[in-house]
Amino acid sequence: MLHDLPDHPAVAATLAEAERILPGSSRQDGAQALTSTVTTQVALCIAGVAATRALADEGAAPDAVAGHSTGVFAAAVAAGALTFAEALVAVRHRGELMRDAYPSGYGMAAVLGLGVPRAMTIGPRPFHAPGRLFALPMAPDRGVRVPPDV
Repeated sequence: MLHDLPDHPAVAATLAEAERILPGSSRQDGAQALTSTVTTQVALCIAGVAATRALADEGAAPDAVAGHSTGVFAAAVAAGALTFAEALVAVRHRGELMRDAYPSGYGMAAVLGLGVPRAMTIGPRPFHAPGRLFALPMAPDRGVRVPPDV
C-alpha cells in the first residue's frame, strides 16, 4: 500500500515523519503485514496524510475534508484538528482495541437498510449501543444471507 504512493517529496517527508513517530510503521505494508488490523489502519492513515500533503504541494488544497472509519484521522490531520503524531497514535490505539476485541475468528460486516431487530438475527454475538454503534461480527465461515423480503 505505502510502496504504491507516488514518488513525491511530500510523500517521502510524510513517510519519514511516520517513522519518527511510530518506528517501522512506514515499512510494514506487505501482504502479510496488512493482515493485521493495527498495521492496516496505521498504513491507511499514513497514506491518506501523504496523499493529501502531496496534493496540497501541487496546489490542490481541499475546501472541506471528510473520512470514513480510519479515514477520519487523515481528514482530521488535513483539517488541522489533529497533528499527524496525534492521529497515528490514536489510529494505532484504535487498531489495537479492535484487534483485542476479536483476536481471531471474526471479521466485520456493514449491514445497511435493515432495522436493528432484523440485523440482530443474522449473525453471531452482535453488539448494539443505541444511537451510536451497531457492530455485527461475522465468523469467516459464515456469509451474510439477507432474505429478499428485507
